[in-house]
Amino acid sequence: MNEGAGNRPQLLKGGAAMAGDHPSKTRWEAENVIKVGLKVNRNQDPELFELLVKAENKAGVIRELLRLGLTTLLAQQSTSK
Repeated sequence: MNEGAGNRPQLLKGGAAMAGDHPSKTRWEAENVIKVGLKVNRNQDPELFELLVKAENKAGVIRELLRLGLTTLLAQQSTSK
């Protein structure tokens, strides 16, 4: 899924998330899933690069890092009010 204008999900080419997917799955994914691609440069982010190289579940590591960052950000915002 790609994000389009106005942050509304766009279906992939052909109107399906993947070839052969059921239309209801395609619709559900369009409403509930965001797919993110990420490049990590060994020279710019060596610690992150090594963490991901060693990880069995790279998506899980990235989700956990995002959750920790979000928790920190929300805590900072609540103390600044």
